[in-house]
Amino acid sequence: MQVVEFQTRQARLYWAVVKRPPDASGGIPDLLSSLLLFSTPLKPSTISDIRPAFLVTSDQPLFHRLRRLREFNAISPADEMLLGAGVPPDKVEVVEEPGEEVTFAVRLGIGRFQKRMMVARKIEIEFIAHGRMWKLEFFIAPPPSSTSINMVYRNIAIGE
Repeated sequence: MQVVEFQTRQARLYWAVVKRPPDASGGIPDLLSSLLLFSTPLKPSTISDIRPAFLVTSDQPLFHRLRRLREFNAISPADEMLLGAGVPPDKVEVVEEPGEEVTFAVRLGIGRFQKRMMVARKIEIEFIAHGRMWKLEFFIAPPPSSTSINMVYRNIAIGE
């Protein structure tokens, strides 16, 4: 029996997200859990490869659950050392309004916000709304200003 290997530019994790069946339990699907278990630690290139899969499926809840993993965590090792290991994961809830316009609301829970701002001087939160990836960035601007907020639509190529 001859085995034919399918060659593709996307990583196996990409296809595990795109082809996963709907999951009513709210957990990470079994195949994806297994692939993550045997793929860790994830390389930055692997994380970059998997991001477009969330846009294809527009799956904010799964994206949020995966962002809780250490490899997806936005806190640098140095900041984690200064803040301690007990930094609670950020909570992101996106409510999309139906219709043609890109209207949505985001409810955030950012653990140890003030301490993180003093140590890291920047907090980035990524989420998916209406099939687009967004990044909300809190940062300390140079004087005479104080804390600033920036929201960016991230353009991620799909299928290239």
